[in-house]
Amino acid sequence: MTTTPSSRFGELPTFELPSCLQFLKLKNFPLKVYPAVNEPELLKKDTLFVYGPGKSTWFDVDCLQIQMYLNFCGIDYDTYSINQPEASPSGELPFLQTVVGKVFDAQETIHWVTETRNIQRELSNELDKQQAKAFVTLVEQKLKPALLFSMWLESPNANEITFKSYYGHLPQPINQIVFYKKQNQVTKSLLADRDILVREEIYQEAMKALEALSVKLGDNTYFFNSR
Repeated sequence: MTTTPSSRFGELPTFELPSCLQFLKLKNFPLKVYPAVNEPELLKKDTLFVYGPGKSTWFDVDCLQIQMYLNFCGIDYDTYSINQPEASPSGELPFLQTVVGKVFDAQETIHWVTETRNIQRELSNELDKQQAKAFVTLVEQKLKPALLFSMWLESPNANEITFKSYYGHLPQPINQIVFYKKQNQVTKSLLADRDILVREEIYQEAMKALEALSVKLGDNTYFFNSR
């Protein structure tokens, strides 16, 4: 049973402030509102917030995927290097902010483009559709694990490249703490469908996937159709 002050001690006394002390009630609060010191600039174009840049290009694969998708679709947009995934509503980069104030994560960005720009192209037949799904699955299950392993768990890459690229701007020891946390997340994700991480096995599976994609592409520019 929940007890309240009134049930334990009876009704609490009330009193009225004299007229000379009415200002203490602070009826109008806050007393004064000051304008923001730094007003955010209005976007002139839809803007993709990404990691980077690196020495010659953006180093994050997820960001590059969305950038390539927007470029292939002919979307006019700006990029802004933020290196702070916490700024994203999903906690991950990249994310897209439109000139009208809408914010989309990576998957929502793809959906927004296909829905608003009417550029979704259907594959010509059911066999192509099934093959496309199979190759997407192949990339996600075989190539991506090899990339994550190489970036985050291979010591030379992780310490000299990945750590500096993602967390070099943070002060010590915060950068080390965040880096180790991300490493643990990557390790857990790689162990989701295997009992143990075997370096040679991961790279061998990725090589087979690349060979299958190479055979499918052949001498063509695109995997399916002419676009």
